[in-house]
Amino acid sequence: FFFQAEDGIRDVAVTGVQTCALPISWIFWVVGVSFLISGGAIAGFYLNVAPIVGDNGFGKDVAALCLMVLAASQIAGRFICGYMLDKVQNPKLAFLWLAFGALGIWIIANASDLPTVIGACVLLGMSYAAEQQLTAYFMSRYFGVKNLGSIFGAISAVYLFGLSSGPLVVGGFFDRFHNYDMAVMTCEALLLVAALMLFALPAYIYKRPGAEPASAAQPAKAA
Repeated sequence: FFFQAEDGIRDVAVTGVQTCALPISWIFWVVGVSFLISGGAIAGFYLNVAPIVGDNGFGKDVAALCLMVLAASQIAGRFICGYMLDKVQNPKLAFLWLAFGALGIWIIANASDLPTVIGACVLLGMSYAAEQQLTAYFMSRYFGVKNLGSIFGAISAVYLFGLSSGPLVVGGFFDRFHNYDMAVMTCEALLLVAALMLFALPAYIYKRPGAEPASAAQPAKAA
């Protein structure tokens, strides 16, 4: 039952690298490490944003509002990031999204007025949403769609490890230093490093998911 639809697409040509080629692909490792550390940085700060805002003198009502804005901006961020990925055929767009996240973290940690904090939460929430979009998009544009399921599964495992470990690291910083200053600086630094790593990526190998490679080079060029 679950495989009946395969008959209708059997003649559609799909291209892409083999999953076993991922360990020798420097692009995979750059993307993987970038999203590992950026995911940890954003998730670590995101889940501690309420006490961080409270340390700046804001009340619980503002902390709750920040969490609401962060969640809502993720919805908008997915649409906006998806639209820009369709219109801007340049992987360096990812640099801007992660840089926005670093800027949002810095502003939230230092802002003293409500409008500034809310604006920074919008930046951070949209960066968080874009980060999740970019993982799947990059895999299809650099490795094709022939084995996209297993390739996306591999990059998702790396990304989710970062998401799950980030809050633990931020909490550990607080237990060690009894404030969030070091944690905030670390999150900002990790996001900037991740952004620079993505900035170093070459042009997309596939013009569109499932299309032939953008140049005469074969998909193995990603290795």
